[in-house]
Amino acid sequence: ELSAGCQLPGGKQERGELLSECVHRMFETKLTVMFGKVDVLHSSRQVIEKESKEYGVQTRYLRTVCSAKFRESEAVMAEKYVPAELDSLPQDQSYVPDAAHVGMWQSLQGQDVYGVWDKKKATLFAWLSPEEFDFLSVAAGDAMLKGWLDLVHKKVAWEDEVVSV
Repeated sequence: ELSAGCQLPGGKQERGELLSECVHRMFETKLTVMFGKVDVLHSSRQVIEKESKEYGVQTRYLRTVCSAKFRESEAVMAEKYVPAELDSLPQDQSYVPDAAHVGMWQSLQGQDVYGVWDKKKATLFAWLSPEEFDFLSVAAGDAMLKGWLDLVHKKVAWEDEVVSV
C-alpha cells in the first residue's frame, strides 16, 4: 500500500538544547543517510495558531525551519530511484498537470528519490525546491504528489521486483 505525504523531517527541540544540537540530533537519528552531508544555510521561526488535538483549545505553536543544502561532493547511501518515464508506462497514468504546473511536473519526473527501508516499509526522501515542497505539502498538490509517487512506485516495482512501497 502506498500512502502519499510531503512533510519536512523534524522533531521537538529539547529544553536547553541549542538549535544546532537539535538539527544534529535529527540528522543523527531520523536522517542517518544524510548525516554529515548537509550544510544548514539559515533558519526561520514560524508561529502557527490552531486548535490543539489533545485539549481542543486554540494553541500557539512555534516552529523553526532550517534551510539546508546537500553537499555536491557527498552521496546518499540509500537506494535511489528516478521516477519512471511517462512514455514507458502503460496509458493508465491518471495525473495530468494544469498549465501552471507543467514545469514542476517535468522537474519531478527527473528528481532522484531515495528509499530507506525498515522491514517491509520504505520512507522516501527527495531534495525539493521550496516551491515544490510548498505545493506538494498542501491539498492543492495532492494529485501531483500521488501521481509522482505512483511513477516512483512503478519504477521500484519494475526494477527491484518490490510489490509495495
